[in-house]
Amino acid sequence: IIDEPLIEISGWILDENKNPVDYMYIFSNDKPLTKISQFREIQVDTNQISSEWKTYFLVEYLEEECNNISIMGFIEDKKIIVNDRVILCKNNVLED
Repeated sequence: IIDEPLIEISGWILDENKNPVDYMYIFSNDKPLTKISQFREIQVDTNQISSEWKTYFLVEYLEEECNNISIMGFIEDKKIIVNDRVILCKNNVLED
């Protein structure tokens, strides 16, 4: 449940060959919410680079009371689908 006006989402993303993506989208209920094209590359070990990312958006951008959040990355316009999904729900205060 979200009770703040600003939402921060962060993580890291690699393709199936452990390569960093060119850009990615955050979706809310299968509609694009934000595009991320700036990543911080971190050397995890001698053979792997992790692409860390962070984004912010206003809770007002979430259209429904509860929203299914998903991520899709792209490398040379090839889709990299992330199977993890999160449900974000707004915290509404009911007044008497």
